[in-house]
Amino acid sequence: MIRRRSKPRRGRVVDQEFMAWMHAHFGCLVAEHGFGGCSGPATFHHVRNCGSVKDDRAGLILCFAHHQHDGGPESLERMGRTRWQAHFDIDIPTEVERNQQAYLDSGHQFKQSLAKAA
Repeated sequence: MIRRRSKPRRGRVVDQEFMAWMHAHFGCLVAEHGFGGCSGPATFHHVRNCGSVKDDRAGLILCFAHHQHDGGPESLERMGRTRWQAHFDIDIPTEVERNQQAYLDSGHQFKQSLAKAA
């Protein structure tokens, strides 16, 4: 019998408004940088550092082909972060900061206390 934890080890920073805003204002980041090969629906890729919690305020919009492992050979999950950044000449932390600043410049504010998902 598999035992499950009564509480998750780590929470998740939830900000559905930011994620919805990102989907409404951006397409696949790879296409924005002038590369082709996009296919499938746009999804939100959570950018995490080793050991960090998922944060809905730190992410990018990528199409299925450039995000999911099954999307193809140029997907972030298949290539890994370092190879993917070098291949497309895209600096992920810089893009995350750019998106967050655009959100703030559009008159939105990040919530001060965010709920943790269970």
